[in-house]
Amino acid sequence: MTERPDSDVLPRSLEVDLDGAGPAVPISAARRRAMTQEILAAARAEAPRPAEAAVSPRGRRRLRAWVLVAAAMLVCAGAMAAVAAWPTRDEPRPESPSAPVELPQPEVTPPADTEDTAPEVTAPEDTSPEVTAPEVTSPEETAPEVTPPRRRSRALQPSPAPTSPEDGLAVANGLRAERRWDAAERAYLAVVGRFPSSEQAYAARLAAADLQLSHTRRPARALASYQAALAARPAGPLAAQARFGIARSLRRLGRTVEERRALEAYLAAHPDDLRASSARARLAELTDGR
Repeated sequence: MTERPDSDVLPRSLEVDLDGAGPAVPISAARRRAMTQEILAAARAEAPRPAEAAVSPRGRRRLRAWVLVAAAMLVCAGAMAAVAAWPTRDEPRPESPSAPVELPQPEVTPPADTEDTAPEVTAPEDTSPEVTAPEVTSPEETAPEVTPPRRRSRALQPSPAPTSPEDGLAVANGLRAERRWDAAERAYLAVVGRFPSSEQAYAARLAAADLQLSHTRRPARALASYQAALAARPAGPLAAQARFGIARSLRRLGRTVEERRALEAYLAAHPDDLRASSARARLAELTDGR
């Protein structure tokens, strides 16, 4: 067996245990550069000097083979280092078991005596609506109450017939004091109708005329009453009141021409009457208004 020359022997640094599991520790970039320089330096050292002898073709092939083998080994070493380091980068590290957490134990209380904790049982309340029987009433009870017709107002009731002119005049004056104008008017006219020639009838006619003019708003009736009283007693004690009432009634009716003549007649017959000043003022208004 022929022994290989020294040039065929690889350096120890390039030997790789191909049967083993490979390097477990990754090779750094600086280490790879150093190994490359070492391989190239060894190749240059083994190569013959140009001055010593010409390199044979076989020697050149061996040198090229060494360089290729060294480069292949360097690439394989880097790949194996990457494969060896791969699980350490991707696989998560197992977490260290944490200390067991002690949970607070629930406090268990012994059941109380059933006699004390038993719920009190009460009878259910009756929630059904109360049904009441319809009340039965007799026809007499359900019949509508019939109320008697309301009495007519006292003002519309006819005045009782006076038994004497004095009593009739007193009743009419009482109604007038109560401001019951319609009833008082009827009472005065009742005295006039029952006792037409009495002194009370004369006064009652003028009193009724005053109510008709001032309160019941019947100026036409008032005018007729004043004229009737004056015609019955032209020189009577109430003639001035009758003449002045005639003028007022005509004014209310809007008959100004007749009112002027009535005022002139009143002032001519009663120049000193208490109502003469009012008659003169009204006559002046009518004269200026011509």
